[in-house]
Formats: sequence, structure tokens, C-alpha cells
Amino acid sequence: MNIDIKEAHRRMLYLLQSFDTVCKKHDIDYWLDYGTLLGAIRHQGFIPWDTDTDVGMLRSDYGVFLEKGVPELPQDIFFQTPETEPAMASWRWLVEARLRDRHSRYVPDKKTPAEPMQFGGLQLDLFIYDWDGKYENALSNSFERNLSESRIHLRLDEVEYLDTARFEGVEFPVPSGYDTYLTRCYGDYRRFPRRRKGKFRKWLPGRCNKMIDYVNKENMESVRGIENPGMMGEMGKIIGFYRLYRQTAEEEWEEKAEVLLDEVMENCSLELPVTYGDGLCGVGVGIEYLLQEGFVEGDADEILWQIDCRVFNTINSRAIGTLGIGKGICGLAYYLYYRLSRRKGEEDIKVLRMKEHLIYLIDWIADSLPGVRESSLFEEVFFILCLLHRLDVFNAKVEKLMEYCEKGMITSGREAVWI
Repeated sequence: MNIDIKEAHRRMLYLLQSFDTVCKKHDIDYWLDYGTLLGAIRHQGFIPWDTDTDVGMLRSDYGVFLEKGVPELPQDIFFQTPETEPAMASWRWLVEARLRDRHSRYVPDKKTPAEPMQFGGLQLDLFIYDWDGKYENALSNSFERNLSESRIHLRLDEVEYLDTARFEGVEFPVPSGYDTYLTRCYGDYRRFPRRRKGKFRKWLPGRCNKMIDYVNKENMESVRGIENPGMMGEMGKIIGFYRLYRQTAEEEWEEKAEVLLDEVMENCSLELPVTYGDGLCGVGVGIEYLLQEGFVEGDADEILWQIDCRVFNTINSRAIGTLGIGKGICGLAYYLYYRLSRRKGEEDIKVLRMKEHLIYLIDWIADSLPGVRESSLFEEVFFILCLLHRLDVFNAKVEKLMEYCEKGMITSGREAVWI
């Protein structure tokens, strides 16, 4: 049964209150964090479209919670870690532990399957903080260490003493220094930011940008004509306008590109399909292209991290049934190619995660090729494989697949013989 966002928020509040109860009983300090803290201060409750709850605590308090708090959680809440739910291991870089509602299952949108976990209900994300080591008096969690830029995330003096704030009519602990913390994380956090002309403003300044966040889901019905934001739709037009501007120096083309890009950015949603032709991969490739060519400014990792996660999840669950570029697996490969094309020599955690999932994706292509008979589809796959070959990732497998596609193009109409 589908539930509306108000019912989802009611269940998420139950998770938070249950967590708060056991923490108070055993004198365990924690605080509202990230979007939940932002919601408490700006909305006095959930951000209207938020679909999870975030809290933070120090490693020492987490140890007490594991020993005394977890055994006392209500039976309808599942404490999820890589130890209690092995499928969560791939998420450890993002969050170490979650509380999950056993009576729901969160599915991001109609076209994306739920996470491949036994317990995939509405969640409370628990961020565990350690000494940062890079900065004096600084703390960081696994998410910040793996994905965020090198900077101070949270200072010990901001959580050494905790205040309270009303959240959905209930008092919960918040960092005493929440104003400086939220400002450092989100910039002017009391109002919604917009993209400056010619530049991607950091939608969450100082940390990961949510390129396609802060869209009121209730207003999605009134999107101004953005039926296809992907590369075969509006994003393709945007690139064309920018290229015309560069070739002709006529500002009219730049203005058209910026107006259309603003529309796409404002009306894009994670509820879009993950595909290249009409969805998130197309938007992501377009953004990466605009950044690489200098049409706009910004940090690709910060802007595209949510699309990265959607792509990784889709690859892990093999949630697409077709091979083509426009609506199939090869569109994901095109996205990863663009993300990695100028980073061949880099070995940071973000690049390594992309390469890891590219290997999984190449295996997925290999498993999907047998039975293909259309010459045009062989050509699309061959084109993508040629691009992937430039990245020098799993090239022995890529070359075998290229040979297979070449044979398939010659014998089109009949099934090619696997090499």
C-alpha cells in the first residue's frame, strides 16, 4: 500500500522518538543532524519533501547505544548495520547504522526498485563522529571523510553542549552551535538558494551540492514544459545553445541556454528515471560536459553525487532490462565514462567507487549481450565499449565484448556466437 508523505513523516517521527527514549534512559548524547536539523530550525519539523531522518553522535556514545540502547528498541524497529544486514555493506562509506521501520518499504520512485535489503523501510540514519585528525577541535563522520571536500565539518565545541529545538511539536537535542554549523554546511540556510548566472551555486555550500534537490514535490505537476530533461531533450538543447554562443559570440544563445538550464535545474527531481535519454544520466552527462568545456563553473563531485548514488544502486540491483543508450544499460555506462574521462590517473575514494561499479556494469553488459540480434543495438554497445576502452578499466573483458559485438554486427539477424 502506498502512503503519502504525511504518513511517512509520522512513521519517521516514531523512529526518532523511539531512538530518543532509549538515549534519554541511558544518558546517551546525540543531536539532530543534516536535513533533520535544518528542518527543525527552518520548518520546526520535517522539510516537506524529506524522506529520512538524520542524527549524529560521538563514537563513545555509540558504543553505549550498541550495548544498552539497541536491545531496548521496539520490536517494529530493525537496527541495521553491515553486521545485521550484509546488503548494507556497500553503504558503509555513507552511513554506519540505521533504524528501519519494519512495516514499510521505501522505493525512491515508480521506476526504481527498492534497495536490495531484507529491511528497506523508512529510516533514521545514524552518523557516528570521530576526531577528524586534519583540523584541531574538529569532528567528522564516514560520509564526510569519503565524499566531502577537505574542510572542517563539525567542531567539538558546537556539540559539547546541546540545546533543544522543537521538531514536529517535540523537543529534541540540537548542537548549541547550530547556526554556525548550518551556515557552514548550507550557506544561507533559511532560504532556498538559486543558481547564479553562468555558475552552479553550491546548493549545499561547503559540502555536497544537491543539484536536483529542494523541489517541492507538490509542485511537480506544474513543471513548465520540462517533459524530458535528458540528453535527448532539454539538456541536449542547452549544450547546443552554449556551443552556438561559443561559435557566434551572440549573447542571445547564452541567454537561451541559461534560461533553459535554470528551468531544468529547478524542475528536475530524483523521481526521474535514471536513464540517459530522458532521465538523470542524461542530465548528469550534460552537466559534466558543461563543466569540462568551461561553459559553467562548479565541482562535479559535489553537484552529481546523488546521481552517482542512483547509478550505483541501479547497477547493484540490475534494475534495467534493456541494453541501449537511450533507455538502457549503455546509458549508465556513458554516464560513468563522462565522470571518469578526465580522471584516469586519480585514485581517490570517489574515483575508485566509480571504477568499481564500472566493472560491475561491464559484467552486466556481458550477461545481457547473448540473444541480441539487432545490428543497431550491437552498434550502440560497440560504441560505448570503445569509449570505455579509453578508460583502461577491465580492458581484457571490454575487448572480448567488442569482438563479440563486431561479430554480431556482421551476423545481424542471427544470434552471435559467444567468444
